[in-house]
This record gives sequence, structure tokens and C-alpha cells, in this order.
Amino acid sequence: MKKVIWIIILIAISVAAVSWFMPKPLGDGEIKEVVLVQANLNYGAQDSKLEYVHFIPDRIIKCLNKYKEQPTFLRHNGYAMKDVQLRILIRTDEGTKDIIIGKVTYSQKGTGPSYRILDREKFIEEIFNVCGYN
Repeated sequence: MKKVIWIIILIAISVAAVSWFMPKPLGDGEIKEVVLVQANLNYGAQDSKLEYVHFIPDRIIKCLNKYKEQPTFLRHNGYAMKDVQLRILIRTDEGTKDIIIGKVTYSQKGTGPSYRILDREKFIEEIFNVCGYN
């Protein structure tokens, strides 16, 4: 009887681990709002900084909803401005989420692990076009 219980526990843990690493929508279900978009017009320069840019929320939401993300074991604790080309802050069903595109491309909620954006190159090309960033 104890073996059966242990097997059930191991199966449950395995299913939970696999489901945690399954790709999920980048917008955590529903994107409520695009809070801000910032671009670095001097990307890579030592004195570069992120500047607020005009954006069309519906186009950004439509683009973000096409892509998926996957959890990683990494957690990013900030970034250097010169290493970020574009930053998008969104509000979802689960809270706010930062999408960082640059030297490293990822998304992250306020706490917890970062998420790898799947189909990264296609995503970057499309989001740059949507945001008018060349």
C-alpha cells in the first residue's frame, strides 16, 4: 500500500513539474492594459537611457497575444540601460509584467523567475515594427 501511495505522489509531482514548464501565452491569459513602452534610441552607448515612446495599445496587445513564453530557473534583478532596446510594461489578469528586449530578451513579473520568449527573433522583428522602432 505504501508503494502505491509513493507512486501516486511521484506521478503528481512529475505532472506538476511538466505542466509548470509548458509554454503559456505571453499575456498570462488576458492583457488588460499596455502601461508603457520605452525605447533606447542609443542602444549600446554608455550614456543611453530608456525614453517613453508613443504606442498604439491595441496593436501591441495583438502582437503579444501571438507569442508564448516558458519559465526558466533564472531571475533577473534589474538591467543596465545600455543593454535594453525596448521595454514594455503590461497589466494582465495576474498583475504587471515587464517585457525586456535587448542583450537578453525575457519577460518577468515583479517577483519570481523570468520567462524565455519563444520564437524570439520573429517576436523581436514584429514588436519592433508594431512599436515603430528601427
